[in-house]
Amino acid sequence: MSDEQLIIIGAGVAGLAAGCYACMNGYDVRIFEMHTLPGGMCTSWRRKDYVFDYCIHNLAGTAPESDVRRVWDELGALDETRIINHDSFVRIEGPGGESLEWYTRLDRLAQHLNGIAAEDSRTIDELIQSARRLVGADVFALQLGGMARSLGMLTRMPTVRRWSRVKLGQFAERFRNPFLRRALPHMQYDIPGAEVPMLAPLMFMAGFESGDLGWPVGGSLAFSRRIEKRYLDLGGVLHYKAKVEKIMVEDDRAVGIRLADGTEHRADRIISAADGYSTIFKMLDGRYLNETIRQYYNEVGDSSPFGYIMFLGLEGELPREPFGEGHALTLIFDKPLDLGEIEQDSIHVVGFGPETGLTPEGRSILKIEGQARYPYWKSLHDTDPQAYIAEKERVAGVIIQRISPWFPMLEDRVEVMNISTPPTVERFTGNRYGWQAGPPKENAAEIMRKGLSRTLPGLERFHMVGQWASAQLGISSVAIQARSFIKGLCRQARKRFVVNG
Repeated sequence: MSDEQLIIIGAGVAGLAAGCYACMNGYDVRIFEMHTLPGGMCTSWRRKDYVFDYCIHNLAGTAPESDVRRVWDELGALDETRIINHDSFVRIEGPGGESLEWYTRLDRLAQHLNGIAAEDSRTIDELIQSARRLVGADVFALQLGGMARSLGMLTRMPTVRRWSRVKLGQFAERFRNPFLRRALPHMQYDIPGAEVPMLAPLMFMAGFESGDLGWPVGGSLAFSRRIEKRYLDLGGVLHYKAKVEKIMVEDDRAVGIRLADGTEHRADRIISAADGYSTIFKMLDGRYLNETIRQYYNEVGDSSPFGYIMFLGLEGELPREPFGEGHALTLIFDKPLDLGEIEQDSIHVVGFGPETGLTPEGRSILKIEGQARYPYWKSLHDTDPQAYIAEKERVAGVIIQRISPWFPMLEDRVEVMNISTPPTVERFTGNRYGWQAGPPKENAAEIMRKGLSRTLPGLERFHMVGQWASAQLGISSVAIQARSFIKGLCRQARKRFVVNG
C-alpha cells in the first residue's frame, strides 16, 4: 500500500470505481457510505419474488469491442454477464393508434420512417446520415482521452457541434408528417424534447448501430455489486451505515470527515462521490464556491422526468404486442394525465420478463415512469404521510386505468405494486430533490469540458468525482471520470498508472 491515504464519500458507481483504481495503484482507500448497499442510484430492490430495477436503461460499453467495455472489464462490472440487445429502442404510439418503432439498426429505421412519412424523406436522410457519421467514434469513451481517439473525432466534430445546439423538440418541428412531429420529442426515455440536445439520440443511434447500449441481465444492483466485489478483492475498505456530516478542514486543506455518530476519520485526501449540493453546501458549509458553481445549483429545477416511478409485479408473461421488437413503450394521449401538480400527455413503460433475471418464470414486471415535482411530493410526505400514500396510489390508479387498453386485465394481474417519488430517492441516496445532475443552463460546453467542481476554489487536498463533479449523466461517464482522476493522481506522484491490480 501507498503511504497516501484516501477517503471516498459514497459507494455509488463513481465512488466504487475511484476506489478500485486507487487500490490498483497502491493507495490506502476507505469508502464511507450512508446506505447499506452499494450503487447509489444504480440500484434495485426486491419485493416478494420481484426485483424492481431503478437505474439502467441502456448501458454504454456492453459491446465487447467498445472502449468503454475496457473500463467495465477493469472494474469487473460485466463479468460473465449476459447482455440483452433489443431490435428496437422504443415503440411510440400516438392517440390515434399510429406507431413508430425506433429500430436499433439505421437501415431498418430509415426504411420504417420513410414508410410512415415519405414526404419527410430529406429530413429523415439528414437524421440517419448524421447518426452514421458518429458510428465507430465511440463517443461515450471520449473522456478516456488518447491521441488516436481525439484524432478520430476531428472529422466528426462539425456533427457534434451542430447537433449539440439543436434540441430534439426543435428538430421534430422540421417534419411535415403530424405524427412524427408529435412523436419524436418523446423518443429519449420520454424526457421532454425541449430539454434533450439532438446529439443525445444521435449518439444512441450510432451506439446501437455498433452493437452497443445493451442491458445487463440481473440489473443495476447486481452490476454495482460486481464493482463492489472488485473493490473489496483489491483490498479496499468499505463502511456502510456511515453517513458523513462534515468534511474536516484545517488551513483550507481537507484533512478528514466527521460521521453522524460523531466519529472522525482522517486521510491525506478527501474525495466526495456523494450528492454535489450536500457536499458543497452542507459538508463544507458553502465556504468554497465560485459564481459558476453557485449559479448551477441555483438553477436546478424542481421537476424531473423520472420523478414518479411505479413498479408492477404481474402474474403471467409479459404481453409482447405493445412493445413491438423491444421492451420500451411510450404512449401519447390526447387527454393529459394528472400526475400531481403536473399534467403529462404521455407515459413511458418498460417491460421485464424472466430472461432479465428480475422475475421468476410465469411472472413479469412493468416499470412506469412519469414526471414529478419535488416540492409537491416533499410537502405531502413531511406534513401528511397518509395523504402522501393516498396521492401515490391515486396517481397509480390514473396511470393503470389509462394504459390498461394496451395491457388486458392489468388490474387483475397485479401481485405487487411499489412506487418511488422524489423524497424516496432523496431519503435513500442523499441526492438533493432526489434528482440526478442535469446539464448546465449557462456555459455548458465549457463546464462539460473542464468540469463543474472536480476541485473547489481555495480548498486543497479535496476532490469530487461523479455526475455532480462534471454536471453530466451516465454510468459510464462517472466510471471513466473516476479512472481519469486516479490516473491524474498517479501522474502528480510521478508513478505509472496501472489497471490490473
